[in-house]
Amino acid sequence: MVKNEFDGLARVAVGVSPDPGPAAAAFLSAIDAGELERNALARYDLLDGAPHEMTGPCWRCCRTGRPGGGSRR
Repeated sequence: MVKNEFDGLARVAVGVSPDPGPAAAAFLSAIDAGELERNALARYDLLDGAPHEMTGPCWRCCRTGRPGGGSRR
């Protein structure tokens, strides 16, 4: 009689996961960075719908480190 008893851990792999590197590289190389940035900054679903209303100040704040991105006074 065979006992079905196991004490410990096991790692079982069925198949081999593909390397995501080539697919990711192909996807990213097909993106136009300038077009992506223009579309991200000109979204109409932010606040009242004016282009750059929210994203513009956010980017300026990131660049300057100051809320609103304005100059120090």
